[in-house]
Amino acid sequence: MGNVPEVPEQSQKNQSNSLIAEKSFLSLLLFFGSIIGLVLVLNYFNVFSLSELYPNQLGWLPHQLPKKSITHSPGKIIAKVGKEHIYQKDLDLEIQAYPIKNTNAQKLLMNKIMNDSIILQAGAKEGIIQLDQTVFDSSSKDSLKRTQLARRVKSLIEEKSVNISGTVITIWFYNVTPAPIGLEKGKELAFTKISKLHNDVVSKRLTIQQAAEEIRNDASLAQVDLQYKSNASFDFKVSNNKRITFSPEFDTVIRSLQPGQISPVQLVQDTEVHTRQKIDAVYMFAQVTEKKLSEVTGFDEWLKQHQKEYEVIQY
Repeated sequence: MGNVPEVPEQSQKNQSNSLIAEKSFLSLLLFFGSIIGLVLVLNYFNVFSLSELYPNQLGWLPHQLPKKSITHSPGKIIAKVGKEHIYQKDLDLEIQAYPIKNTNAQKLLMNKIMNDSIILQAGAKEGIIQLDQTVFDSSSKDSLKRTQLARRVKSLIEEKSVNISGTVITIWFYNVTPAPIGLEKGKELAFTKISKLHNDVVSKRLTIQQAAEEIRNDASLAQVDLQYKSNASFDFKVSNNKRITFSPEFDTVIRSLQPGQISPVQLVQDTEVHTRQKIDAVYMFAQVTEKKLSEVTGFDEWLKQHQKEYEVIQY
């Protein structure tokens, strides 16, 4: 029998070290592969997003869409209002702009989109605005421009619905709290002051604007109302269905006036903060500067009327 050649001891050691190195490398490779696999799984299930951290390098990585994410085509038609198609993209943009945390959020935003469509179509029909594909019936419309145009229609309709305007003069003696000099004394002083101003305006010695300025320049009125300067007057410009003051009775008096006419001095009550009872609080008088008949009673009524004219279909 031949002799088996002996493997030198150094050679055996080298082979052993090589096997250990290979096993270590495979173990390390397996470890890092597991880490990378775990990271990709977490990324896929949106635990965190590598594509957001490194959009240029890893933006291609796949994600599972969350349950609430959009899984539909932005170009999909989801409704039709009159002559306009409403697209999924329109609703998606509204959701981004108004992230309302409400179970009915999508319904509320859809109603807004449909109302905006009616506003635009009715506004165009009345010659208030002109429509084109940048704002109307297009999946690539400019949503900001569209919203601004709808607001413009609303503003112009409200302007058209104004049928009475003028100015109210006020002197308070119970403004959340009683007059600093006491309720009864404050009431008496307020009446004296406003009565003189009323007589001066009626006799044309003062304009109603000058009467307001007289109040602001009268430091003694701090005894009845610490906010007498800012409360001296306010202008009103309203439609038939809007309030002028917080007193329905005084509003009725004001609406009965013709342009240029001045109301009597009116004692108006407010609600006492603790008892919630009505209490004498302020003297007022008003002058109407403009009054006109208007077929439009207000924007809300205008919209309600036009909602009947446009068929709404949701798909």
